[in-house]
Amino acid sequence: RHNSRHNSRRNSIDESHLKEEHRQLFTQRNRLNSELKRLETSLQKMAVELNDSEQARQELETQLEAAKSEIKEKEKVIDEKENALIEALEKGDAAEKQLQQEKTELEGRLEELTKQKKEVDTSMEEKLTEIGKLQEELKTDSR
Repeated sequence: RHNSRHNSRRNSIDESHLKEEHRQLFTQRNRLNSELKRLETSLQKMAVELNDSEQARQELETQLEAAKSEIKEKEKVIDEKENALIEALEKGDAAEKQLQQEKTELEGRLEELTKQKKEVDTSMEEKLTEIGKLQEELKTDSR
């Protein structure tokens, strides 16, 4: 009988101990479930942020490619303008050389013509002097 009472008391203690353990496990499980939900929410937020930053990265990459292509086009236009300018300068130099050559030829021709004119002038003066003398002689002879 004493044993039976003792067993009953021990069973009661065991039962209350088990109830306490069960309550602690239940609380712990609830805490873990809350933590799990918090982590899942956090993970979803991170996934959204990662997706957003990936989209932003792709957008930036697209903009970068567009900028590179625009730069290449502008460089091409600059090269074309530079080549046209060089060509124009070379044509200008060639034209200037030709004009200089023509000027030199014209100056030579002018010099030649001036020399010939002087010779003609001198020759005419001599002839006029000769004509003057002849006229004097005619006047003298006719008297």
